[in-house]
Amino acid sequence: MKKYLLLFIITMVVSCDLTDLKLSLVNNTNKTIYYHLSYDTIITNNKEYLESSNIFPAESVNPHFARGSRGGWEYGINNISKDSTLRIFFFMSDTIEHYGWDDVINKGKFKRMDYKVKDLDSLGWLVVYE
Repeated sequence: MKKYLLLFIITMVVSCDLTDLKLSLVNNTNKTIYYHLSYDTIITNNKEYLESSNIFPAESVNPHFARGSRGGWEYGINNISKDSTLRIFFFMSDTIEHYGWDDVINKGKFKRMDYKVKDLDSLGWLVVYE
């Protein structure tokens, strides 16, 4: 019975997709910010995204890329994005509260940062918002 349990556990671990957590986003401000990851150059309210969330002041997050295995970020950037570029859109929480999401997006009240794999490699996959 122990052998079957061990075999089952090994099978489950091997069959699980690995999550690539190498990308780190750091909020180096004193305000909460929101981020949105995309392979596209534009952002809309109904656009599909890789991940979107908030980052509290002086904290960091590691967005998940769970498409298959380690090296997922590189694969996505190089093969899913039409121009091999990851876009990170940053939004200030007070701007969203003041204008609302629609105006923030429509009027471009955000910061967009574009990265190729070589750029992220040179940064150690650490993107700091200041």
